[in-house]
Amino acid sequence: MIASIVTLALAITSPGRGPKFTRPGTKQHSLAAASGDLPPPPPRKTPDKRQAELMERMGYRWDGKSWGKGVRAPPSCRSGNRFARFVDDAGVGATTPAATAGAKRLEQLLQNARDEVMPTSDADTANALRVKGFATSKVAPVVWLSAQVAALAALTSMADGLDWSTQLSLCTPANVALGAVAGATATVCRAAARRSMVGVEEPDGALERLLVDGMEGAHAVPMPAHVRADMEEWALRAFVTESIASVNVAVLLHTVLQAAIIRATSDAFTWRLVDLTSGSHASQYLALIGPAIAAVAVAVPSCARSALYSVPPRDGIPAECAAAERAKRNAYSYFSMCPPEGVDARDAASAMEALADAWCAKFCCHDGVLLTQSSNAFVASLAFALSWQAAGGALIAPIVARAFVALDTYVLRPEPENARVSVPLSAVAPAPPTPEGDEVAE
Repeated sequence: MIASIVTLALAITSPGRGPKFTRPGTKQHSLAAASGDLPPPPPRKTPDKRQAELMERMGYRWDGKSWGKGVRAPPSCRSGNRFARFVDDAGVGATTPAATAGAKRLEQLLQNARDEVMPTSDADTANALRVKGFATSKVAPVVWLSAQVAALAALTSMADGLDWSTQLSLCTPANVALGAVAGATATVCRAAARRSMVGVEEPDGALERLLVDGMEGAHAVPMPAHVRADMEEWALRAFVTESIASVNVAVLLHTVLQAAIIRATSDAFTWRLVDLTSGSHASQYLALIGPAIAAVAVAVPSCARSALYSVPPRDGIPAECAAAERAKRNAYSYFSMCPPEGVDARDAASAMEALADAWCAKFCCHDGVLLTQSSNAFVASLAFALSWQAAGGALIAPIVARAFVALDTYVLRPEPENARVSVPLSAVAPAPPTPEGDEVAE
C-alpha cells in the first residue's frame, strides 16, 4: 500500500517528472518581449515558461526595472482572494478610464476594511511568507510525500489489528460501491458549504492546493480559482494530492479513533445492556449503540473546525461588504471632490457603485452560514464513518469516498468563478471599452 502511494505521488506531484511537466528554466518567454524597446530582465528576474504564462494571465508586464501592472489599467478590484471586474459583451475583461478609477477606489476601501478586522504583526507576516516560500519550493513535494509516508507508517503501528493484506482482500466491488455512495453524499455537503462562503479558501485540502500552486510555478499563493482553472494539470494534481492525504485521514479517524471508541463503549456498557435484555426484541439493536456513538464522535472534529472557520471575521468578508455599502452611498461625493484626471465624476461613481453592488451580491454571507458550514461538515464526516462500519472495517470505503469528493471538487465540477464576479461594462459606462491589456489613454 505504501509503495503504491509513493509511486503514484512521484508520478504526479514531483516537479519536472515526465515530458508534460518539464519546466525549461533558461528559455526566455515572449512575455518579456512584449515590453518593446525596454531592456530585457536580468537572468535572476527572467521567469521560466510556466511562471511566464501565469504572470501573463494575471496581467504582469516588465517595465524595464521590475515586473508589475503599473503600465496597465487594472480591469478589476481585489481583496483577499476575491475579485470583481468589468467585462465586455463577449465576457472578456475590459475597462475604461472611469471604470479603472472606480475599481481602484473600491479596491482601496475593501482592502482597508479587511486589514482593520484582520490585523497581522510583522512576525505573522514573516511566518506566513516562510511557509508559502517553502510550499512553492522544489523540495516541498518531496518533503510532503515523505511526511505522508511517515505518518502512514506511524498510524499503522498505532492502529490495533490493522493488516494491509487483509485490507486489500476487502477491496470488493460492494465495499467500493459503499464508498461511492458515501462520497456522493459528501460531495453535496462540500459543494453546499463552499457556496455558502464564496471567495474563501475552503479548509479541506488547503495545504495540498498550496503545494500544487507551487508545483505550477506560482510565487504568490494561494492562486485565485480562475487562474487555477486555466491550468490543465492543476486539477489533476490537486485531486491526486488530496486523495493521497485522505488515506492518512481515513486511517486516523476510522481504524484508530473510531475503532477505539467502539471497543471502549462496548466494554463499558453496550454488552452489559445486551446481557440484561437477553432474549428480548430490543437486545439486537442495543449492540448498535457503540458503533453509533463512535460514528458521531469522529464527525464532531470536522463539525467544530467548520464552525470556527465560519465565525467572524470570515476572512474579512462582512467588513468588506459594509465598506462596499458605504462606498456606494459616498461614491459621487468622493469623485466630485477628488475627480480622476480626464474622467467624469458621475461615470467613475457609477462604475464603483456597480462593482460594489456586484461584490455584495456575490460575497456577502447569509445569517445561517455557521449552521450551513458545521452541519454539512458533520453530515459528510458521518457518511465517511458509516461507510467504514457498513463495509466491515474496510478502509477502501472511506478512501474511495474521500477521493470521490476530491474528484468532484477539482475535476468533475470545478467552480472557476467562485471567487470572481463579472460586471458588464456596457451597463455602467457610456464610453467605448478598452480591451483588457491595452494601455488607457491619459
